[in-house]
Amino acid sequence: ACEDEKRLLTGLVIKADSSSVEADLRKYGGDASGQSAMGIGVPVASLVVDAMRLLKSVGTWKINESGQRVWVFGDGVFVVWAQGVRDITESLVEKGIKAVPRSPDALGEMLLDHNIIERSPEGSIYWSVAADILNAGRSKPIKLKCVKLSSSTLLFPFEPLPASAVGTVG
Repeated sequence: ACEDEKRLLTGLVIKADSSSVEADLRKYGGDASGQSAMGIGVPVASLVVDAMRLLKSVGTWKINESGQRVWVFGDGVFVVWAQGVRDITESLVEKGIKAVPRSPDALGEMLLDHNIIERSPEGSIYWSVAADILNAGRSKPIKLKCVKLSSSTLLFPFEPLPASAVGTVG
């Protein structure tokens, strides 16, 4: 019985360690030590996530509003990407951080590599989002070109996810 308890305990420790490492890899963009990112000591993916959180917390980015960057549909969080990247890079440059891709495609692919965003069912980094609030009375719907965050906690780490907008994704 003692050996069985040791095996069970070892298995639990290994599982807990794996979960911890997975969380660190997601948080630190594949560099659990947090020492990379082109000599600045913080991975670019973490800087981008921090910039997105700042833009939301100071009210630059509002949720589910016309002309805004962030849309919640169900449990998914979507960022209108071309305009979002402009906001993110401006925010980082103001802090003296220049080693960040400015191209929406390049930054999106980098975030995909670090599991910050996820691919659409078609395999693209982009998701088509049509919010009913933007399309009331329109014959041709407005579709936003967004990226989908891999986890809502990336943008809402300490607060509940806002109510879902009404519309279609895809």
